[in-house]
Amino acid sequence: MYAAKIFKNLLLSLFIIVLSLAITAARPQAYAAAAEETIILATTYSVYDTGLLDVLIKDFKAKTAITIKPIVVGSGESIKMGERAECDVIIAHSKDLEEKFMADEYGKDRKSIARNEFYIIGPKNDPAGIKSAKDVFEAYSKIDTNGVFISRGDKSGTHNREMSIWKKAGIEKKPSEKYIVTGQGMSETLKIADEKQAYTMCDSATYAVMKDKIKTVKLFQDGKNLTNIYSVITLNPEKNNKVKYDSAKKFFDYVFSGDTLSIIEKYGADKYGEPLFILLDSLKSENKSSK
Repeated sequence: MYAAKIFKNLLLSLFIIVLSLAITAARPQAYAAAAEETIILATTYSVYDTGLLDVLIKDFKAKTAITIKPIVVGSGESIKMGERAECDVIIAHSKDLEEKFMADEYGKDRKSIARNEFYIIGPKNDPAGIKSAKDVFEAYSKIDTNGVFISRGDKSGTHNREMSIWKKAGIEKKPSEKYIVTGQGMSETLKIADEKQAYTMCDSATYAVMKDKIKTVKLFQDGKNLTNIYSVITLNPEKNNKVKYDSAKKFFDYVFSGDTLSIIEKYGADKYGEPLFILLDSLKSENKSSK
């Protein structure tokens, strides 16, 4: 009886030791889980569709242990998400919307980082004859007369630029058989334009990624009027205390660091023959001076 009691106590002691070791082993993992931060990035389609964002998110996570959850929408919806404090940081390419966002004090930091340009994509036979246009406004006028145009219609940076061109060309557009609104992102809109052998406007980065998958081709570019500039914006924590500003600012600073600028500057060159995004001249100078 006494031996049985001793054996029972030994078993109890052994159980307590094993349990203590298990708790000790799990504790660092529990602390790591508690310390891990996730921020929400509202981002334009082209940065995501080209694969650049995946590269940056992975690298940022490795360097900071901060996870980024991307929400891919047009620039207009990104800005709206920021106004509703549904994200912590934004990548957009719609200057007027961005400037209003900052003027209304929804944003804390804003800085432009890179550019590409918009192309007009269309059927190889170019039924509207836009190749001979002197500028994008004449090209749009020709399409209005003799072509079918596919519009994203989603309040994105691309759609906002498209509408400003129609306006400057003195043309009011409404949905019709010759003006089809998709309400979708750039890649899907390109596919629809391809299916219908119609015209659309597309950023050069997305076109580079998609051009081998479609029959429509680049027909027109206008470097003077179709430059497309991307900016990064953090949200103002004084406007809404739900915003994770400190972590968002770390991502903001990461994007403009020398190593990241070098990634962006070279991205796509090996696969597509040229970079998909061109650093702004001021950042090129800063990047060179920091090396």
